[in-house]
Amino acid sequence: MKHIEKAIATLNQQKVKRTTYTLLRTFDFFNYTNKTLDNKNQIVVDPYDFYRTGLQALINDQIVRDGNVPLSKCIQEPHNDGNWIQDATIYSSLIRASSAYDHDQNGQLALANIDGFKETGTFLKQIFILPYLKSLGVNTLYTLPFFKLSSMCKKEELGSCYSISDPFSLDETYLDPMLEGMDILEQAQMFMEAAHLLGIRVIVDIIPRTSSRDSQ
Repeated sequence: MKHIEKAIATLNQQKVKRTTYTLLRTFDFFNYTNKTLDNKNQIVVDPYDFYRTGLQALINDQIVRDGNVPLSKCIQEPHNDGNWIQDATIYSSLIRASSAYDHDQNGQLALANIDGFKETGTFLKQIFILPYLKSLGVNTLYTLPFFKLSSMCKKEELGSCYSISDPFSLDETYLDPMLEGMDILEQAQMFMEAAHLLGIRVIVDIIPRTSSRDSQ
């Protein structure tokens, strides 16, 4: 849980100059008190305080579990040849899309909006969707690849998540600049910790056959 705790400490040091950060109410699993509603019934918050408070609520409400080992070991589940998957409710997610949102409400999704916030999905923002998925009965998250992508002949602005240039590195697209000082690996570990706290397994799609033309 050390990566979640580091994220909380990092967010606690940041202050936003103005509150123009908009989110769907789905992100607010902990009933954040310092929010306002706009005319579209979206919440408007101080993002640093919102995410810090949410991560703290997640820690307070859950049993401590390690994000660096399989959930089966965390909960000391008896080994049964992987038969847990027969009872799994699996949700497939492309993180950069699943937790993307137009935070400044200008009609576009930007890697850095007018206030400097990332509007595509990040590991931090994906955490705040997990409680909603759990409420639907999801207990396993199947993530599409989040490894380092190639910029050669890429599709559209971000490229295909299957055009992997380095399967041993994570793509910086998923890094949230609000967690200044935490690298992409730490932010990914933070996400895994949060999923395990909620009792959600994470399966990562690893497809070596779809590497990019300039793959390492």
